[in-house]
Amino acid sequence: MVISMLSTFQEYPFIIWIIVALALLHYASALPEETPFPNISFQEFSQFISQNFNPTIFLASVLCMLFSITENPDLPALHTRQQNARFPGEHSTMVSAWIRCLSCSIQNKLCVNRKTLLNVSEEGPNVPNDQTITILGTKLDTLADILQLKPFVKNAKVKQKLLPTSYKAIEAVHVICSDSFQCETLNCKPRSLQQITKVQDIPSVTLIKGFTIYENCPLLTGKCQDCKTLYLADHERAPMGNDPNQHVKVYLNSAKCLKVEQNIWVD
Repeated sequence: MVISMLSTFQEYPFIIWIIVALALLHYASALPEETPFPNISFQEFSQFISQNFNPTIFLASVLCMLFSITENPDLPALHTRQQNARFPGEHSTMVSAWIRCLSCSIQNKLCVNRKTLLNVSEEGPNVPNDQTITILGTKLDTLADILQLKPFVKNAKVKQKLLPTSYKAIEAVHVICSDSFQCETLNCKPRSLQQITKVQDIPSVTLIKGFTIYENCPLLTGKCQDCKTLYLADHERAPMGNDPNQHVKVYLNSAKCLKVEQNIWVD
C-alpha cells in the first residue's frame, strides 16, 4: 500500500501540493479567535486542588474538570451573569443552575466505582447528593476564577463573552520515529535500536496529522548495531553484502507516517 502511494506521488507530484494546500486552507479557515491557555503557575493550581479535593483524586479527574471549563466558554459567561444581578426581579446567585449542571455532569462521569472528588467531610453517605453538587459547583466557580476563565465584570455588568481557549501552549511535541522497538531482521537477535543522529543534527520536519499542521517535529532514525539495519518511520534500510554503499530499502505497509516531500510528512 505504501509503495503504491509512493509511486503515485512520484508520478503525480501535484497531488502532494493539493493535499498540503487543502490542509493549510482548512487550518486557516477553521482557526477562530482564541484566548491563550490559562497562564497559572503549577504551584498555585496544585495548592488549589490539594486544598479543595480529596487527597486520592486522580490526575485524569483533575484534567477532566480543567478541560470541562476551558471547553465550555459560554457556560462561565451565563453563570457569571447570574451572579451579578442588575435589574428588578433578578437575584444574584453564587452557585447558579448553570454551574450546578456542570458539577452534576462531572460527578456522574467521575464518581463511579467508589471514586471520590471531594473531601471526606463534604462527600459521603450522610451528605445529600444535592449538597455535594452545590459544593463541587462552588469549587468549579473558584477554579474558573483562578484560571481567569470568567468574563470581566465591572459595576455588576458582564463586559464580554469569553473566546474559545487556545491549546497551543500545551500542544504535545510530535516525534516521528520507527514503530519497531527492536531489530526485526530474521538472522539477527532482537537487539535494541539506538538513536544514531546527534541532537544538533536531528532534522525538524512538518507533520500533517488529519487537518492539523505540526511544525518542527524531530525526525529520528534507529539503528541495529549488529546487522546495521536502519529503522525510519516509513521504511527500513539494510546493507547488502560487504559494500557499505549498497543497501536495500523496504517501505512499510504498517507505517504510521509517510514522507511526501523533503520536509513534509503526513499521518
